[in-house]
Amino acid sequence: MNQQQNSGSEYPPQIPPNSGMPYPPYQAYPYPEEDEISLVELWDVLVAKKKIIILCTIIASLISVVIALTSPVIYRAETLLIPAGEKSKSSGLSSIAAQFGGLASMAGINMGGSSNVAETLAILKSKSFVIDFIKEENLYPILFPEIWDHDKNQWKMVGDEPGPSILKISKAFLGCLSVSQDKKAGLVTLSIEFENPELATQWANKLVIKINTYLREQAVKESKDSIAYLTNQLKKTNKVELQQVLFNLIESQTKTIMLANVREEYAFKVIDPAIVPDTRIKPKRKLIVILGFILGLMGGVFLSFVLNFIDNNKKPAEEDDKT
Repeated sequence: MNQQQNSGSEYPPQIPPNSGMPYPPYQAYPYPEEDEISLVELWDVLVAKKKIIILCTIIASLISVVIALTSPVIYRAETLLIPAGEKSKSSGLSSIAAQFGGLASMAGINMGGSSNVAETLAILKSKSFVIDFIKEENLYPILFPEIWDHDKNQWKMVGDEPGPSILKISKAFLGCLSVSQDKKAGLVTLSIEFENPELATQWANKLVIKINTYLREQAVKESKDSIAYLTNQLKKTNKVELQQVLFNLIESQTKTIMLANVREEYAFKVIDPAIVPDTRIKPKRKLIVILGFILGLMGGVFLSFVLNFIDNNKKPAEEDDKT
């Protein structure tokens, strides 16, 4: 009887050594109680800190309203273009290029059948091209009115240098310029985003004129240089066959000059010119206010939980101090 009572009182039961059992039987050990967070407790925290949440939401909403109302209004002027391309060469000239391509390349002659749109767009967005456009249109006082002396018509001193650097000036305009190409349709969209819709429209249309003029002048110059080179080579040879090739190349470059001079839309043809926009694209005031409200609400909720966590940690410390 005593043995039964003793065996029943032992917990957990003792396993005698060498009993043949590799592992002890299942024993119920007490586990520490885990802290569980219920939705009711979370709701109580939000209710207790509701003033903080409301205050954060109101402050963030007011800040977003101020940002929406004070942000500069931006308009976008767009023009739709299509690459003009080059007229295909005749079969006779193509055979000449195949036989005497080295001579044509030495003369700087491009015997290809189509213009390189990617290269044209790269020129359009290059810093040198943009700086020339800014100088021609005198855009310094418009892009940087705060550091331009309108009375003296020159830059104010910025540190040790007069006015911003060339790099900063080009970046300011390139930030307004956007060029995208739809390769499937073959269309190019040139857009200008600026505070003044009339100026944005003027710049968009003038940029198309300038890139056409620039590339046309470049083509004429290259063709004239090629003709000068070919004419010099013509004087040095007495072979009739080679002379005929040189004459054909000179004729080709002469046609290029003639076509370039009569074709104003040399690189791009305007499908839809830019018109003055009547609706702004920035700022999106409703979106700014909505985002400000949401961020303020989330910030207030987060701050409430942080403050509640701090308060809960303070209570045990205060109780320990009292004891």
